Amino acid sequence: MQFDNWKIQQNEKKVKGRKSLQATITSISSIGLMTIFFNQEMNTNVNLTQLSSNYYPYRSLVATEDLNLLNMYISPFDNWVSERNNYNLTKLNFTWEATSFVGNILEVQLDFHSPSSISPLLSQDTMIVDMSTAIKLNYFKSIDGRTITHQKHHFLKNRIRTQMKNDNFSKDYL
Repeated sequence: MQFDNWKIQQNEKKVKGRKSLQATITSISSIGLMTIFFNQEMNTNVNLTQLSSNYYPYRSLVATEDLNLLNMYISPFDNWVSERNNYNLTKLNFTWEATSFVGNILEVQLDFHSPSSISPLLSQDTMIVDMSTAIKLNYFKSIDGRTITHQKHHFLKNRIRTQMKNDNFSKDYL
């Protein structure tokens, strides 16, 4: 009888000790292919178009701008742009499109308006992905229904190298 009770307690600990769902940017190629890894198998039966930068279904009544499921931006290393007089910040602009979501891997193609303006120094800029809106709407779920719950996992960050145009010439070069 004591063994059965011990076995039940062990099973309860396993349930309580389940890993929470987390995501990480594992790579960003020099032509802007970003790979996001989830630590669990995901429900990938989703509309990838909804993750693109040009998809705006969630207009806020309070905010003056549209909300994407994913919001992304570049954080310049050590704010290098402030050292350049009248630097045109639009050179850091980009769009994105989710191209694949299989298993636990989400791939997003980034399209930079001025690729050579990304990480132009030896130190690399940082790509920041804000997943807060998608998480609030339960967009990312593991196959067993878990969602990202901890606030610190709502923002993904990774260094990004200088980019090249995403064209056939660059792809042949690589």
